[in-house]
This record gives sequence, structure tokens and C-alpha cells, in this order.
Amino acid sequence: MTASDLVACAGAFAEHLARELVPACDRAGVRSVVGAALAGAAERPGRSGRRASVLTRAGVPFEASVTGGPGGPAPALRYVADPASAAPFFGPRLAGQRRVVDDLAARLGDPAEAARCEAARFLDAVFPDPARVAARSRAAAFVGAVHDPAVATRPAWLKVYGNLGGDPRALRRLSETWAPFAEVAVLVGDLPLAPRLAALGLGASGARRHKVYLRPRDGVPGALTTVLHHVGADPSGLLPEIGRPGGAAVGRRSYVACEPRPEGDPVVTLYVPATHLDAGRATELAQACHGSTAALDLVAAAAGASGRAWDLTAIGLGGPAGTPPASLTLYVAPRPAA
Repeated sequence: MTASDLVACAGAFAEHLARELVPACDRAGVRSVVGAALAGAAERPGRSGRRASVLTRAGVPFEASVTGGPGGPAPALRYVADPASAAPFFGPRLAGQRRVVDDLAARLGDPAEAARCEAARFLDAVFPDPARVAARSRAAAFVGAVHDPAVATRPAWLKVYGNLGGDPRALRRLSETWAPFAEVAVLVGDLPLAPRLAALGLGASGARRHKVYLRPRDGVPGALTTVLHHVGADPSGLLPEIGRPGGAAVGRRSYVACEPRPEGDPVVTLYVPATHLDAGRATELAQACHGSTAALDLVAAAAGASGRAWDLTAIGLGGPAGTPPASLTLYVAPRPAA
């Protein structure tokens, strides 16, 4: 499947979800943003045979999500893309991704210039010297967008993600400029965690959000459980696989994300790859968190409208620290082209 086919598939999927989740949003605008986010993307591996994108385990550079709670799916459309993934070398890939960030920042409206400059500072802090990054490294930046009814004609949020895995000093540099990143560093302290991604959320209203994704370090038994208890989050009632025999595999492949909130406790989310869960668990979790399978049904209908099969890639369980998980997020991506 060509890049244009992927854009068409992802655009049709997002447009269908927008019709159901955010009917007030301009669906042509949603398609346009999806296409911009996938500029220069590729899903076929290069000559090296490695995945073109590291956004998903299957190598597809696009992932959408539906979040909900007891009242059902939230009225928001969210997706993430790995633009410029067709570029075989890190420098051109990062440069292409920065152009996409500039393009999407311009669509936020009045805060566009401030958002563009802040996104540039964020990427400068994560990658202060791109020439020193291994040329074949594929993990640079991702971009995400959120559409909600409060901003009908343009994205409500632009999200910029930076890879922290290659530089142990990256989180420290971010902490020197943005206090919320420093809060995460203090929150996790000396726990057996390795920072993997940082995300800067830029709102059309001028609001900002900050999130750090951390993975338990290899060779530390029970690291994930220790981390979750440390931040006051225990999802074991909904995800007992973590504590079962063999649950270590779930922990090694999972992420914990911390997002400080000025109005209260930080939001802690556990992301678990779908490959480690039984097929029926998504249905059980949706019923437990959403009260129904409405989100799964929406995803299935959107996949049918896209002209391509989609797969569940991960689930996220999240909420304020110290409380049971208040939300469930389903992550889905197009199935790799044959």
C-alpha cells in the first residue's frame, strides 16, 4: 500500500470517528490534518528490512485512540503519526518532522507562532545536536492532534513527542525549561524507570500539557508494580495480568506515563501492548470502564469505513494518582499492507 493509500485509509477512519465522536467538527478539516500529519510517512521498510516506523510494533506510522469512562466514549478524536518516516537517515527525518510540526502549529489559530516557537524549543532540548545521533536511528519525533467540539474548525491540541531513549540527559534539559517535566523527575525519583518519550501538548486556547513516558528497566523484578504503587496508582483490579505468573512480560513491554496537573494530583496512565492480552480482555475492560462496548463498536465501524483492517495495538488505564483507573483508552492502527 502506498503512502497516499495510507493517508486515504487513515483519513477515512478519522472522518468516521469524527462523525460519531465530535459531529460539530469540520470533517474535511480532520482529513486535512491527518494528511498533513502523515507527510513523508512510509509503512514499508527500507532496504535494511527494519520497520519504517517505530510508532507501532507493526511499523505502521499512524495510530488512533478512543478514550472513555463510565459515561462512555469521550467526545474527542485523537491520533498520532510518524511523519517523514520514509527518510532513511535521522537528520532528514527530524527535519521533515519539524516542518510538519510547523504546519500543524499554524492551524491552531492565534497562538500559532507561540506554539511553533515552543515546539521548536522542545525539540531543541530533546535533540540539541542532531548530527551526533546515529544516522540510522528511526526514533525522533511523533506528532499528534486532538479534535473536540470546543474548537470546531481546527485542531484543539497539537502534541509533539520527542524520543528520550538515546540521551540520558534529555529529561534534565527539559526540566530546566518546563517545571512540569521537573515534577515528573521528582515524582519517580530513583525508581527503576527509563524515560522513553516526552510529550508537549499545545492547545488552541494557549493551554499547555506535559507528559513523560517511562518504561521499567530490564532485569528489575516487579518494577512496574513498584512504580505504580509509588505514584499511588494500582490498576490490578482491572488488569490482574500484571500480578499473575508470566506477568513480567506484560511489565517489560508496558509504559507508565505521568502528566502533572496544576489543579490536582498528576494523572498516571499504564499502557499495555495488546499482544500481551487475551482477545476477550478488551471487551471485558471496555465493559468495566465504559459500561459498554460502545468504543470498540465505534472502532470496528470506522475500520469498515476505511477500506482496510485495523488492529488493537494497546490499552491505556489512567486517572489521578491514588484512585482506581477512571478511564480506558483503546489504541488502534491499520494492519500492515500485504
